[in-house]
Order: sequence, then C-alpha cells, then structure tokens
Amino acid sequence: MIDDRARSNATLLRRLLAVAGGAFLFAFALVPLYRIACEQVFGIKLAQGAANASQVGAMVIDRS
Repeated sequence: MIDDRARSNATLLRRLLAVAGGAFLFAFALVPLYRIACEQVFGIKLAQGAANASQVGAMVIDRS
C-alpha cells in the first residue's frame, strides 16, 4: 500500500517536472518567434539598437 503510494507520488512528481520544463522551454522559444513574427509578418525592425544623443534630443513631449 505505502509502496504503491510512493510510486504514484514519484510518477506524479516526474510528470509535473516535465510539464514545468516544457512550459519553460516553450516560453524561452517565444522570444525568437516573436522577433521573426515582428520582422517578417508585420515589418517591424527590432534590431535598431539604443537611441543616440541626437535621436534623444529630437524627441519632443506630446502635451495634447
């Protein structure tokens, strides 16, 4: 009886760890997929880099 319960708990733990690992890998894979979707499907370039001083100086506050 106790051996069956321990085996069942171990199986459940392995399944839960597999689901958690799969969720982590799926979320980790979403970053490059998001970049590809933005650049190829929507035409948004994400690799523009940080703004330099002239770009920051040209920014204005929208007071409307």
